Parts: sequence; C-alpha cells; structure tokens
Amino acid sequence: MTGGAAAVGGVPVRRVAELTAIARNAARLLAGARMTDAPAVGSLSREAEASLRDAGSALPRHWTLGDRLTTVADVAVVEVRDGGELAAVLKLARTAAGDASLEEQLGVLARLATDPRLGSWRRLLPEVLASGVTGGRRWSVERAVPGTVGTSLPDSVSPPAAARNAVHAVAELHRSTGRAVVASPGLVDGRLDPVLALVDEVPMLLGSARRRALVDRLRERVRSGLVGRTVWVGRTHGDYFPGNVFFGRSADVRGVIDWGQSREDDLVLVDPGTLLLTVRAAAQGTGLGRVVGDLCRGAPLTDAEVALLELHRAACPADPLGADVLALLTWLRHVENNLLKSPRYRSNPAWVHATLETVLRAAG
Repeated sequence: MTGGAAAVGGVPVRRVAELTAIARNAARLLAGARMTDAPAVGSLSREAEASLRDAGSALPRHWTLGDRLTTVADVAVVEVRDGGELAAVLKLARTAAGDASLEEQLGVLARLATDPRLGSWRRLLPEVLASGVTGGRRWSVERAVPGTVGTSLPDSVSPPAAARNAVHAVAELHRSTGRAVVASPGLVDGRLDPVLALVDEVPMLLGSARRRALVDRLRERVRSGLVGRTVWVGRTHGDYFPGNVFFGRSADVRGVIDWGQSREDDLVLVDPGTLLLTVRAAAQGTGLGRVVGDLCRGAPLTDAEVALLELHRAACPADPLGADVLALLTWLRHVENNLLKSPRYRSNPAWVHATLETVLRAAG
C-alpha cells in the first residue's frame, strides 16, 4: 500500500495490533486483573515502612502504618495512625506514572498554599507534613483531613445540602482565580485536541475509520455548543467528585484532597460538572459513561442539578451550556485524567467499552 498504513492480509497493521491488545487485555480481565492492582503489591509494606523512616523528625516517632486504602491510580495510599486515631495518610508512587502524578500534586499544593488570592480558602487544602524519594519512588505524608468523605456521608448529613456546599466551595476557588472570557475556536480546540489524541491511541473494538468519524462528530458537537459563548476560566481541581471532598456534621466542606489533576486557566465548569455527573451515576447505580451517553441522547438535567449549576454561575458569571456539552466536557476531562495517571486504563477492555466506546457512539 502507498499513502496509508501497511497491511497484513488486507487488514492495517495498526488494527491487527489493536485487536491483539484487546484480546490480551480481555484475557487478563477474565483472569481477575483489577484496576486497583498496582505492580509488585507485595513490596508495598516494605516501601511504606522505608518512606516513613525517611520522614525522620518531620513526623512523631510513635506514628505507625495502618491499612492500605483503595486507589485506582498508580499511587498507593496507606493510613498513618497515632495509636487508635488516623493521623495522616502516606501516598507512595508505585510506577513512573505515579511518580509524575504525586510530583504534580505536591507542586500544585505548594503553589496554592502561597497564593494570596485564596485567602482563608486555603484552610481546605491538605497539609503536607513530609515528602521525599525512597528507593527511586516519590512519597508524601499529608495530615488527615477532618470530617467525613462525601461518598460515605452519615444519615445526619443531608446529601443535597452537601452538594450545594461543595459547589459553593469550589466556586469560591474559581472566582478567586478566574475570569470570564469568550470561548474562541483556539481555546476550545486547545482543550479538545490533546484528549482526543489520547483517545485515538486506545485499542477499541471500533474500527479506526468509524472511531475517527465519531470523534469528529463529538468534536463538532462540543465546538458548536461552546465557541462564541462566555465561559469562566480559572484554577480547577480537576477531579471534583464526592470521594475527594470531606464534610462536617452540618454538611459544611472541611477539606478537598487529591490535587494531581488541578490546572490553571481551565474551563472551571468541569468541577461542578464532575460533581453533578458522579452523583447522578451513583444514584442510578451506573457508570459515568452511561450518564454522559444518556445526556447526549437528550435526557434532561433535574431541577436540583440545574440549581447547582445556577449556584455556580451566580459566583462565576458565564453563559449556560447545553446538558450534552457540559457532559462531554466533563467526560473529556475524566478520560484525560485517567489515561494520563495510569496506563492500566487503556489496557482494561471493560473501562474502554463502558467509558469510551459508549460515549463515542452516543455523542456521534
């Protein structure tokens, strides 16, 4: 063949490689491989103990390691306990991707901690007690955030009140660091092109021609719904779902964790969008891909969801966007976060089908 990909038996080489990868990954999935299985799990305890020792005088000597907490990034999270109390968490990179993610988070927290625009809002940031590199892998220790994580609220905390307070809290961050701009084609394409390039590299059951056509339709759908509209850009959290927000007994926000996906001059709507869509997915008992697909097919936002978006717009004035455009912008950021923070996502056929293919088909 000339002017195109080489072929084997009439099938492009890239397609052969994709189908081979899909078959291999499916076999691993059926054999029990999970997204939460980081490599060399057996060495985690030794590495965690070594990291805690290297922290030295930065931590009380009587603090000890507790249970490992579940994580789907290439960063393990381990409790650090003061007797029977949770005092801190140790974050330990397990791969090169984990090193990069943890280094990015430490940099973001250092910049935010000294940003005069945030004022008292900085009380919601995690406090880094110690950090370093042990055995070639980066680690950090953060003081435990007070309150209860949003995915496990007690009956005494109202979920609607918690959602409103979470939106209000992140809107303060956006207002303090952002501004209103008109979305130009360059601004929109600058957000779309990097993530769509990542999506194009993921092995899928969809053939390359079909996938490219669906990606082009998705791109045009977002562009037509965004270009020329007033949007608010500023500092985002980037993964603002209930599992990263801690609440007090009166549903007040006590802390926000995991800042590795934070960005400056970002489309801030991805933060309330992430909160809204993940809460909807949890209520429906389904995945984010299904929720985004439904909204692309015309499912409406609820009155409560619209009220949350209006609460955010009151603090950060911008034009309202269609539910499908909001959903796709949120989905694109979610996909980009996952593909960048761990190569295991692109190798998991269940995630690829439920999160990528489902939305590409619905949006196209």
